[in-house]
Amino acid sequence: MSSFGKRKGVSPTSGGDGGVFSISDEYRMQQLGTIYNDPGNRTQYTEATGGVISEYTDGPAVYRAHIFTSSGTFAVTQVGAGSGPSDVDYLVVAGGGSGGSGGNSGGGGGAGGFRTNVPGTPHSTSASFPISVSSYSIVVGSGAGGLGGNGSDSTLDNGGPNPIASSGGGAGGGSSDPGSAGGSGGGGGSSPGSTVYPGGASTAVSTPSPWPGPATQGTAGGSGQHVPGGWEGGGGGGGAGHLGQTAAPSLIAGAGGTGLRVTIAGPSYSIGAPGPDGSGGSQTGGWVAGGGGGQGGSQGAGGSWNGSLQPGGPFAGGGLGGGAPTSNHHGVASTGGGGGGGQPGGTGYGQGGSGLVVVRYQIASLAATAKATGGAISFYGGKTIHTFTGAGDFDNTSGGSLSCDVVMAAGGGGGGHNEAGGGGAGGYIFQPGRSVGTGPHSIVIGAGGVLKTNGNDTTFDGLTTKGGGTGGEWPAGAGSSGGSGGGGSSNTGAAGPASQPGQGGDSGTYGVGYVGGVGGGNGSSPPYAAGGGGGAGGAGGNGATDANGHGGIGVQLPATFRDPSSGVGAPGPSGAYWVAGGGGGGSTSQPGGKGGGSGGPYAGGGDGTGGTPQPATDILNSQGTANTGGGGGSHGAGGPVPGGLEKGIGLGGSGIVLIAYTS
Repeated sequence: MSSFGKRKGVSPTSGGDGGVFSISDEYRMQQLGTIYNDPGNRTQYTEATGGVISEYTDGPAVYRAHIFTSSGTFAVTQVGAGSGPSDVDYLVVAGGGSGGSGGNSGGGGGAGGFRTNVPGTPHSTSASFPISVSSYSIVVGSGAGGLGGNGSDSTLDNGGPNPIASSGGGAGGGSSDPGSAGGSGGGGGSSPGSTVYPGGASTAVSTPSPWPGPATQGTAGGSGQHVPGGWEGGGGGGGAGHLGQTAAPSLIAGAGGTGLRVTIAGPSYSIGAPGPDGSGGSQTGGWVAGGGGGQGGSQGAGGSWNGSLQPGGPFAGGGLGGGAPTSNHHGVASTGGGGGGGQPGGTGYGQGGSGLVVVRYQIASLAATAKATGGAISFYGGKTIHTFTGAGDFDNTSGGSLSCDVVMAAGGGGGGHNEAGGGGAGGYIFQPGRSVGTGPHSIVIGAGGVLKTNGNDTTFDGLTTKGGGTGGEWPAGAGSSGGSGGGGSSNTGAAGPASQPGQGGDSGTYGVGYVGGVGGGNGSSPPYAAGGGGGAGGAGGNGATDANGHGGIGVQLPATFRDPSSGVGAPGPSGAYWVAGGGGGGSTSQPGGKGGGSGGPYAGGGDGTGGTPQPATDILNSQGTANTGGGGGSHGAGGPVPGGLEKGIGLGGSGIVLIAYTS
């Protein structure tokens, strides 16, 4: 006999007299622990928390995947016993390298390293990964933000001294430069003359021990070269699935190597980016770690199929080479895609895409039923929740309209550079009870703005959230308008206004964004201090003569979306699940403002940097958190960023869409 709320009956697997629960009911009871006297259900399954949760079925098995698009903790509270699995599957993808530029043509950035233990996948160890009741630290590498920079490594703690580590993608070569080695190697650059500049190699791996595995985590980049009086082109960055293409007369620029398609987060391909189908078309989602295309007389497509240019790109998160629209130069966030090669003079190169880590294990042998497809699907509090961290379709398959609670955040604005204001948070919407019709509804997740640029909009079903505004710069630059406005520069820069519109439709609809902070100082002599970017919950702090302004406070997600197993959102002033905090202001003479309010960083907002020289930890903490819409922190100092730390500085956090309905 079993109980489910105030209902009683027998399990469908135990037989006997009395009412019979449905398969969906029994799955719920397994989650709630209310099954007893049931000889057919004594399996203990693993339980854990952290990341964005995706639950799905594969045959009779029910899996839970934890998707980490930013650093966090995979906390195991129970390990499978009996016939329940005690191992987990993993995917670790590092940040992509940036494209090169200068001379004639820059090479494409290499994809971040790709490591997994899922059998049958390239670069797989196919080895078990046993776990215990413990906390496992996860680091998600940022994509390279500066010209010619490698991406950052991603790691999964294995309880020992040598974590599972994927290497950041190699930088594309610039003028007279070969590509750099990395998880996948960067493409070679080109310059006047006939020298061939080789692509970078894929860095071999030898850890961790005692789990064996292949020494590969990617492929090499293609060579770049110049033929006087003829053509010139940068080589394509290597991808996880194929070598980067070498520049040649018939191609000009080399295409980036193709990535790989993975189902570890579910058969609906809820992670990654579109990829090629091998016959001139494309597949939706699931592709990661594509190389960036080289730049030349014609563009090279990132993430190409088997090293050949294929229409319809960019693919697998890799960026297009120079000559393509600027928005397509950059590697896609949370894919490890390499950035596209740039044009001469240091312009147009692509930033690398940030990486991701996914951990998966079995949680049941019975299926729960969803009424729609798309995104990462989980079940909490009697609701089915679809979480979109990248573009996709929400397809209502119920046969009628669904009453949905919808949360949307746009990409946060990038922080300013040089005595500059913090980036504003992406605009935020919460709409309870929205009626969503049948069929697919396209979702676009706004990317965070890079240094000195606004974030991008997030859209779904006629709703739009505006990307956050960037911070103003020295001497008296105003913050830009956005979903929340950017902060003003340190020399009395004006605050950027909020432009997030209220949304029409059902009752309870609202759009939220706040103004940035005003720059401090007297306008003629130091010390100066910049304003913080606005947040979805409040205005950015004003700069004062003794302190840079903090970013505006964000908002905590509605209770429907606060699944204790999930790490969606970021910490805030009162617990977890916060989004859309503003970035802190920065200057050389005062400490940097905190992201998302005093005491932060909160709600995904990046900290501003302060002082000279800029501490490395401050610089790396200045980026907004992925999938929160947090504004990027300001880079207070002018000039180049020291120590090659351009990667990640001031980046706004990408956006997110959450959709919930009654199960």
